[in-house]
Amino acid sequence: MKILILAEDTAPDDGIMECEHGFSAFVEFKGKSLLFDTGQSGMFIRNAEKQGLDLTKTDFVVISHGHYDHTGGLPDLLNGCDTGHMTFVANPGIFNKKLHGSRENIGCPIGRREVEAAFGNCIFTTEAVEFSPGIVFLGEVPRIYEDPGTCACHIQDGNTVPDPVKDDSALVFRTDKGVVLLTGCSHSGILNLAREACNYGRIYSLTGGFHLTGADEKRINSVISGLNSMGISELRPGHCTGEHALERMEEELGAKRITTGESIEL
Repeated sequence: MKILILAEDTAPDDGIMECEHGFSAFVEFKGKSLLFDTGQSGMFIRNAEKQGLDLTKTDFVVISHGHYDHTGGLPDLLNGCDTGHMTFVANPGIFNKKLHGSRENIGCPIGRREVEAAFGNCIFTTEAVEFSPGIVFLGEVPRIYEDPGTCACHIQDGNTVPDPVKDDSALVFRTDKGVVLLTGCSHSGILNLAREACNYGRIYSLTGGFHLTGADEKRINSVISGLNSMGISELRPGHCTGEHALERMEEELGAKRITTGESIEL
């Protein structure tokens, strides 16, 4: 199994790979290829080209949640690739209008009709689904072990209200070493996602954004304690995890931050 980071907030100093606030990863697993999120622009496509990656051969496109920094590259993907043979997987809530004071629309730049017209098959679900052998989309995850709060606002019943980002989800890959968990932003709470993934086996590897930017020490302590208790062998945080939480995870859990262009082989 291989995970190639196509978009992340950081990149190596050599200037070859571009970076932006966002996330995108390309996964090869059991003969299938999968694009997980698209960053906030077409940058992930340029980075893929620099890595010699042919995105036209992608089997699945999976979206973790509807924010612009994970869906912003979808128009470029549709314009640059024939996606008719691909399957699109996401929570239907990714198309809900999402707002922020400094940016009027922080939601998905295209609608459900455009997606359904572009992809050969679409799976919109709030429930967990194994859409390919060994690959599970977790759907809406119960928020039991951590209160992740809200993020900006969304439109509900015609009103602007704080957004709990219920459309946020993650991917589980069943491997011989254990579960590999891939997250986008973890608005559902990284502990909630990890505990849900444990239903499929012991977690061997956890990669992605943990959404701990601005989190207080009490919450960071709880997350570190919870992750430590799971005995995860490879912890690879990035994107929205936050510098303070990242530093503590590096020191206390042996975590290693992901960077754009990095290839992770498991």
